[in-house]
Amino acid sequence: MSSIFNVFALLNSIASNDISGALNSTASIAKNYQFGFITPASPIAEGIICFHDDLMIFLTLILGFVIYILSACLSRFANANGETERLVHASSIEIV
Repeated sequence: MSSIFNVFALLNSIASNDISGALNSTASIAKNYQFGFITPASPIAEGIICFHDDLMIFLTLILGFVIYILSACLSRFANANGETERLVHASSIEIV
């Protein structure tokens, strides 16, 4: 008998566009301008979010390292080549 009431509650919630209340779900829905993930409803979703958080830490470290290497290369190149030349190697061949 209770399963019949659950079916009617589900149909009623579908008609009123509130399916989360009828299914007694612990999942949330996305809000406008939400920053981050919604609350996970399964252990797999929690694992995905934890993996994302761990991965972002490593990507931030790699990005910082790459920015450091690029800035070091650019600053050393700028300090080594103070004056620019009008003609570079083999440009006389290109002029002819």
